[in-house]
Amino acid sequence: MVVLRSIEANPLQARMVADPAEYRWSSFQTELTAVRRSLTSGRPFGSAMWVEGMAERLGINLDPRPRGRPQKKNRTETMNLSASRPE
Repeated sequence: MVVLRSIEANPLQARMVADPAEYRWSSFQTELTAVRRSLTSGRPFGSAMWVEGMAERLGINLDPRPRGRPQKKNRTETMNLSASRPE
């Protein structure tokens, strides 16, 4: 990440652009999108091989989860669960 920041900052430091995203040959926007996706999904950020290795090591499931809120259990299932709990 440090090297990536340094490379992306070169046109900025050379005063060729005011924003790294403005530099025509920059991968800044692509990398930024990938980092944001990683943060919102909870998946590690890196190459596919590294991500798979880290997910296995950390016990992270990489299968996409269904979107939205989980479905509610129907009322009878909930009542059966509460009736079977010892107090």
